[in-house]
Amino acid sequence: MRSNFLVTVAIPLFTLLAHGQQFPSSIPDSTSDGLAPQSQSVNCSDPAQADSPQCTRRNSTGPLTNPSLSGNPSSNGSLSTEPGRVTTFNDEAGGLNANARRPPKQLPPEPLTELQKFVASTTGQVLPVYGASLFRDVPSTFAPLENTPVPSDYVLGPDDEVRVRVWGQVNFNANLRVDRTGEIFLPQIGAIHVAGLRFGELQQHLHDDIARIYRNFQIIAELGQIRSVQVYVTGEARRPGVYTVSSLATFVDVLFASGGPSVQGSMRSIELRRGGQRIATLDLYRLLVDGDKTQDTRILPGDLIFIPSVSQQVALFGSVRRPAIYEILPGDTVSSVLRNAGGTTALASEARASLERTVDHSARQAMEVRLDAPGLSTPVKDGDILQILSLVSHFQKTVTLRGNTANPGRFGWHEGMHLSDLIPDREALLTRDYWWKRAQLGIASSEFQPLRELSELYQPNS
Repeated sequence: MRSNFLVTVAIPLFTLLAHGQQFPSSIPDSTSDGLAPQSQSVNCSDPAQADSPQCTRRNSTGPLTNPSLSGNPSSNGSLSTEPGRVTTFNDEAGGLNANARRPPKQLPPEPLTELQKFVASTTGQVLPVYGASLFRDVPSTFAPLENTPVPSDYVLGPDDEVRVRVWGQVNFNANLRVDRTGEIFLPQIGAIHVAGLRFGELQQHLHDDIARIYRNFQIIAELGQIRSVQVYVTGEARRPGVYTVSSLATFVDVLFASGGPSVQGSMRSIELRRGGQRIATLDLYRLLVDGDKTQDTRILPGDLIFIPSVSQQVALFGSVRRPAIYEILPGDTVSSVLRNAGGTTALASEARASLERTVDHSARQAMEVRLDAPGLSTPVKDGDILQILSLVSHFQKTVTLRGNTANPGRFGWHEGMHLSDLIPDREALLTRDYWWKRAQLGIASSEFQPLRELSELYQPNS
């Protein structure tokens, strides 16, 4: 064992020396996470050094995107005095996040739920909560949305930038910001109210206002930098709070910024509330399973996203494509749970499945469910554990050939089958290894007669 270990270690050391690699002169201290020497000082109040490993580790408990800003108010973005309440900061350019070039941050794992612990004690497997991995990496910015084309149904509002190009009888070129009253001021024209207009209506609206004074001109109206909006995330979210995001952000975008639902939160009935009324409900399973994003909608300033507690869950494991803990809705059946799990594998047994269920909150009961039409329509209940059994390795109408033969294996049986069908000649009683070694000796087939002595000499077990 010791000699093998030395050989294994010496190979990479030799490889490094052969390529001219040099070892670092100092080894990072363990308290610095192996990323920087302990003696290096970092000023976490400096925004340029705020994302260093020391500052990030020092502030890892809070979800602020930039830890160095947690105690310094800034006119470039919103800042909460309560840790974990505001997670994005915008610059003066109008909605661009200050952390635009930072990679996504991975949230720490959450503790196991009671159902996960119970399933682990019963089956020996720790099943993940389905969909939780979708929010593992939290985006640090919505800046990429600033570079996408503005949809025609985008509603203009204060702090949006309108770029107007006019030429002909009148000429001017201006970048105009919508003020708090919802107006822009065109040179030689005056104030024009644009707040509340859809982007697709903007160019014609400006053309009509200019046409009251001038003729024979052309106009192009575009949107430059767009405004930011504040959205509230409450309920069972990983990071509840107030979020400042791009006005192009949608329901799902804000969920990603907040880290999504916690393991105690629902993924199938997330509410978007506006003005005290529920205007949309999002089922993330439709996005994960079907790629359906039709329930997504654009958010407006002051919107509130509420994540309720998860209601009912079942555990599914065995010969399925995605074993996990699944949230169920009223009326869900074995078929709908299997559909969310991607269906059964090719090795799943269609004869039966095992279902464990709590009876009257007093005992557990096991039952069998056949994976036929009546069985798939069986309703599932909160706390069920469904196991899809795999096929038993049992062959029918099969002959197994083993031993000292060139072609061992399983062969299909048919009526009138003889032993000579499996062993056509005596050469078939010699192993492939024997024939390979014989070929290495250069013995021609016509000159060779199988000898018992040679056969025994070249057997694999000799």
